[in-house]
Formats: sequence, C-alpha cells, structure tokens
Amino acid sequence: MEELYKHFDEEFNKLDDRFAQINFETLKACELILENPNRYSDRTLAFASETKSQITQLLN
Repeated sequence: MEELYKHFDEEFNKLDDRFAQINFETLKACELILENPNRYSDRTLAFASETKSQITQLLN
C-alpha cells in the first residue's frame, strides 16, 4: 500500500509541475498581449487582463 501512495505522490507532483509550467506560460502570453495593446481587440485585452489577474491570485 505504501508503494501505491508513493506512486500517486510522484504522479501528483508531476501534474503540479506541469500545471505550474502551464500557468507560467499563460501568464507570459498575457503579459505580451497587454504590452502591445494596439495589436489586439478590446475583448482580447480584457480576457488577457482577467486571466493574468486570476493566475496571479492563484500563485499568491
């Protein structure tokens, strides 16, 4: 049973690392969009701003 727990712990750590990487990449993309507001629609800018805010809250 202990082996099973160890296996699940390792798998959850892999998922945690992957989600952290996805959040980092998404945050970076949002920042790039927000740095170039003339290239994007208001809707895209609002989405990037809200997404950045949510990820920042999640990480804090």
